[in-house]
Order: sequence, then structure tokens, then C-alpha cells
Amino acid sequence: METGEFDRATGVAVDSSNNIIVADTYNSRIQVFDESGSFLREFGSYGTADGQFYYLTTFRTSFTKIMVTTSF
Repeated sequence: METGEFDRATGVAVDSSNNIIVADTYNSRIQVFDESGSFLREFGSYGTADGQFYYLTTFRTSFTKIMVTTSF
């Protein structure tokens, strides 16, 4: 799928900069948008190596970080 599109969005949060963070579970990625909804960045891909998500289950934000949980 293209950036800005989702396949089973399972979580949404807003960080301290008012960015909107979305867990795009079936695309194994996190997408980040500004407060007006414009795409900023994405990270993650399918897999079990560093930076990859096997099955993205949840995430949390702090002032400067995004923490992601996956399952096997």
C-alpha cells in the first residue's frame, strides 16, 4: 500500500508535537502525520530483524520516542 493508506489501523496516538501516529498492522509499519494530516514519515517493515515488525500489536508515545510491541 502507498503511504497514507492503511491495512488494519489498530492504534492512533498524538505526540507532544501534535503529530498523529498510526499503527498500520497488516503493513507492518508505523505512519506519522502532522496535525493537518499530511504524511511525515513511516518506519518498519515485515519481519523479525531490528526495525521490522512481525505482527504489530500496540505502541506508546512519550515526549521524544515511539515504543512498539509486536508478537510472534
